Amino acid sequence: MVVSEKTICFIIILCTAFISTSAQAQPTYSEIRQAGINYIIATAGIEELRRTECGYALKKFHIEAFDRKRDAVFLKLTESDKLEVEQKMIELRPELKSFFGEAIAKFKKSTDAKTACGMVAGEALRNLGVAQENLNKIAGIS
Repeated sequence: MVVSEKTICFIIILCTAFISTSAQAQPTYSEIRQAGINYIIATAGIEELRRTECGYALKKFHIEAFDRKRDAVFLKLTESDKLEVEQKMIELRPELKSFFGEAIAKFKKSTDAKTACGMVAGEALRNLGVAQENLNKIAGIS
């Protein structure tokens, strides 16, 4: 499966989106929703990367911790948003798999396999860190 440039841009924007906090004391539902969705997409990326040849680079990261935080996100979403997010994740998983496969292959052309895996894993973890920080700041989920 070849991932289109539009899809790659969409994934990158969602995974690295920075949501600034508003001057209001309480964040809006839309801000909480977007921070939650960004976190869910970032964790899905980590899960997909763990299924690749580079999965070893993420052995120390426990999916159970992601699951608890993801459950907390879902508690803050409306039922319709929960369903929408679940459907989008089903659609996005094959694209994430393809995206990581292509990224690993690209880096392996210019470096050894371990370095390529480290570079891809490092970027995925950076995206997760940004998403976690925003989730904590905006939705109060840590």
